[in-house]
Amino acid sequence: MIKRILSVVTGLACGMIIIFLFEILSGKIYSPPPGTNFSDPESVKAMMKNMPTGAFLIILFSYAAGSFAGGLIGSLIRNIQKPDSAILIGGILLVAGIMNLVSLPGHPLWFIISSLLIYLPGSYLGYLSVQKRLQSVN
Repeated sequence: MIKRILSVVTGLACGMIIIFLFEILSGKIYSPPPGTNFSDPESVKAMMKNMPTGAFLIILFSYAAGSFAGGLIGSLIRNIQKPDSAILIGGILLVAGIMNLVSLPGHPLWFIISSLLIYLPGSYLGYLSVQKRLQSVN
């Protein structure tokens, strides 16, 4: 039980750190317009409407990389042939992603759909890569 909790917490922390770092990178490459007020929904909508596609693609990549890394780390720590820790990590990241979409209005529809479809497969792929490694060792 302790190992499962540790695997989820560590995998989740790793995934969130990766997502956070890529979001910082996206903000450095594609800075928000001066005067953007993140507490004003209309200001956020205007910023989202004018955000280049490249900024959204970096963020989508961060979701995929963070989910993959979280599933990988969680599966390495758990070291069993069940994807439960990886799926739980992907599910928690999915819920966090939904909360992000709701709190920051104005995301394009293609981004909303894509982002919601990334978390669970990404974390499961992390699990699968660990299983492939474990099979090659045995």
